[in-house]
Amino acid sequence: MKARYFRCCFVAALVLIMTPVLSFAIPNPSLKWKTLTTDHFDVHFHDGAEWTARQVAAIAEEVRSPINDLYGYDPGRCHFVIMDTDDYANGAAYFYDNKIEIWATNLEFGLRGTTEWLRNVVTHEYTHVVSIQAGMKMPRRIPAVYFQWVNFEDEKRPDVITGYPNAIASYPWVGTVIPPWWAEGVAQYQSPTLQTDCWDTHREMILRAAVIADDMLGPVEMGYLGHKSLGNEQVYDHGYGLVRYIADTYGPEAIKRISESLGRVGRLTIDDALEDVTGKNMKALYSDWQAWLRDRYDRQLRSVRANPREGWMFNNEGFMTHSPSYSPDGSRVAFLSNKGSDFSGTALHLADADGKNVKSIGRASSRGIFSPDGKKLL
Repeated sequence: MKARYFRCCFVAALVLIMTPVLSFAIPNPSLKWKTLTTDHFDVHFHDGAEWTARQVAAIAEEVRSPINDLYGYDPGRCHFVIMDTDDYANGAAYFYDNKIEIWATNLEFGLRGTTEWLRNVVTHEYTHVVSIQAGMKMPRRIPAVYFQWVNFEDEKRPDVITGYPNAIASYPWVGTVIPPWWAEGVAQYQSPTLQTDCWDTHREMILRAAVIADDMLGPVEMGYLGHKSLGNEQVYDHGYGLVRYIADTYGPEAIKRISESLGRVGRLTIDDALEDVTGKNMKALYSDWQAWLRDRYDRQLRSVRANPREGWMFNNEGFMTHSPSYSPDGSRVAFLSNKGSDFSGTALHLADADGKNVKSIGRASSRGIFSPDGKKLL
């Protein structure tokens, strides 16, 4: 048999993560760091962030047991990294590293109600770590297995031992199969006894408007982020709503059982895990939820539709336009809007009371207020 027949090989590449994954956020190297240690957490903070670190440590110890108990899973010792170097609010869970990063600035978001920022973000990100690890098929050090087929070109000279690779096919078998709607839905739901986030009127508004306009994200669209307009927020919103529906219909223990089912070796999609626990795949479960929502909102809006009171469109150039303030004489309106943007960052705008002659003042996220004489805008 010619040697070239042995140049086609099938290999399984086992990826081992032996060192922690580095964060994309590179802190100022001049910062001096300290660590606050509790029974189950290490909280790392730089100079000036000690108050935040102590709050995070206390909250983390408080929320740990309710979240662990819901999933019947303990991720072990976790690390929090507190960042307060930018005017930025967010949280990130590195669930393969047992690490959570928290930006200390309070998050104010026009599409959600007000929550206690640190308590909410600590609980949200810790729920990510627990829920995702509870659904892993392999240990944290083995995130994926790659099955590869490689072919090599024929040698061109007798002194060449083997030809250069000219074909490769790679198939990954990943250890974590969790769509964004489920990951973010359970992180907002948190647990029946610990809900530092809540299903508020803002989330209700977004979902109700989508149902009424027949513009809900479908099961496939809920499975990825990267949408424009309200799309990304709807992934969070719809995910939270569907997780609540599952918990209310099948019991909170269904969340734990779905996570356990996701961790089985043969699970390649969440469809099988949902059907395993609820008896229905994603398409059927989504259809039931959608019908339940339509019935609920139809009943809610019956009296509203029977007594309509409609105004006129002041401005429709952005999907997030809010916080109007009238001048003392009523001739002008200052308002926030993301008009001209695909995302939710807002600018302060000034317009005549009839919505005409709109002028952009500049980037802002807080309401504009007129002075008593109407000559200045704060």
